[in-house]
Amino acid sequence: MAEPVLVEESTPIRLAVKLEELAKTLGEDAKHHDYMVVLLIVVMAEAGFFIARSGSADADAGYGKKRALVIPSDWKMPDTGNYSLKFQLQPLPDRECKLLAIPCGDTLVVNLVLPYPSRKVFSRALQTVKYVNIYSSDLAGRYLNLKEFSVVFKNNMTTPARCEMLSVAGIPNASLPGLPAEIKLRIIRMMDAYSLTRLAQTSREFHELVMQPIIWKRLLLRDFPQNSCPERNYYETYRMLISPLFIDRNPHQDFHETTVASTPSFMDEWWPDLEVPADFPRGRSIPRCWPVHRY
Repeated sequence: MAEPVLVEESTPIRLAVKLEELAKTLGEDAKHHDYMVVLLIVVMAEAGFFIARSGSADADAGYGKKRALVIPSDWKMPDTGNYSLKFQLQPLPDRECKLLAIPCGDTLVVNLVLPYPSRKVFSRALQTVKYVNIYSSDLAGRYLNLKEFSVVFKNNMTTPARCEMLSVAGIPNASLPGLPAEIKLRIIRMMDAYSLTRLAQTSREFHELVMQPIIWKRLLLRDFPQNSCPERNYYETYRMLISPLFIDRNPHQDFHETTVASTPSFMDEWWPDLEVPADFPRGRSIPRCWPVHRY
């Protein structure tokens, strides 16, 4: 039987090779949170985040996984007992992110802080006793539910953080913001006006892409071919023509049994002001309303 390589491949009788090697370096007085942080280091390495190390010797050694899978000497703050580790993403060795783990009883609150200019923070509260059994005499038996932990932690922490850092650096990655500009435009051209107005509120980049005249010209020619006028602003023209066609309906009501809603507040909710670039989501709830022209 082949040895498990990834954490999620671990079995009740055999841990992943790197996890087993790193867990053996803990002393006999190690706490359950210590084993949990060791697990975090290994899962972070699987996602491409390596322990940051300084010095010319370390720089010459490269950024291999074998070198990175170590427990730093200053990983735990002596005054608070919190864990603080700095990681480097392999394609971006000059940018460090910080992993701060705060014990709260049997719960470990994990915060992954991304570097400038993003400064985003991904947080998750982990039940250490769900994944670590400190009383087991067997090393493999001290870890539980590793497949579940690996999938949940990667989906909620490392994958979004990796995509965010690569997108900020301008490196293509497996996320919508990380796609090349020409692919984003192709996707945007297939979206309806309702989706475009919401997408434009997520970031400055998408606001600029959505407000390209060619996008609204295509929508105008498709939905209102008899009223399109090349001399006008395509976005304003489309907004003016779509305004009388808004409807509000109950989600359990048949689509054809609808009533027209013509109040300005209703119009503002569906069609937000896109004249000012939106750097961050506005946090406004999406009403259950659709234009008569469903796309």
